[in-house]
Amino acid sequence: FVEGQLANGGEDLVLRDHLGYKRDEVDYSLGFPWPIAPNGEGGSMELINPKLDNDLGGSWRASTGSPLLPAARIYPVAAGSVWRLRRGMSEASDPASAWRDPAFVEDDTWGDALAPIGFGTKYQAVLATVLADMRSSYSTIYLRRWFRIDGPVPPIVKLRFNVDDGSIVWLNGIEVIRRNVGAGEKAYGATSGTHEAKWEEFTVSAPEKYLVPGDNLLAIHCLNQSLSGDDLHFDFELVIPARSELPPAP
Repeated sequence: FVEGQLANGGEDLVLRDHLGYKRDEVDYSLGFPWPIAPNGEGGSMELINPKLDNDLGGSWRASTGSPLLPAARIYPVAAGSVWRLRRGMSEASDPASAWRDPAFVEDDTWGDALAPIGFGTKYQAVLATVLADMRSSYSTIYLRRWFRIDGPVPPIVKLRFNVDDGSIVWLNGIEVIRRNVGAGEKAYGATSGTHEAKWEEFTVSAPEKYLVPGDNLLAIHCLNQSLSGDDLHFDFELVIPARSELPPAP
């Protein structure tokens, strides 16, 4: 027995209110019919339904929360990060899709840019990198950023967009999502639908299809709504959620 900790082998727990009255009690045990997975493996037990008898082992299940995830969110790519940027004055590579592949070697047309990136009076106060030459010169920008996953690929990964107007996102060369952009390969002079910049969140389905333990490449094609469009804004986050954000047990 360690003071301040629950015994792995089982013990009696009593829940009392602020006046000291007993509101609930459970005497849990180790082994069947109690869930086996939480036994020293970092997970917890959760009651399937509050109406069930919590003194019965069959009323409990192992938590679906992953012990690999910490209590706070992790930002492998945070807002305001430095990106490798190329202006869309010509195709970024030959073939046109090669620039989003991890094996691609950048040339001197790529440079560093601190997000938020863009131009226009609307966003002037918040931009860290201003594309003063973009309007009427080019309608898209190409962005690349390496990031690292320490340990196994997490069960849930979220992408957070703050983009005006459109974007297509690839992870390790595989398209994950496109927003306000039509289907098909988009050339350097392509355009998108109109969309105001605001933070929006997207959950990646089956992140193990896109990510690997270690180094990973995030590639984004950001598109303006027209060549003469009067503004563009880009900032982005890739997030590993906190354990508390994972779905609960049944």
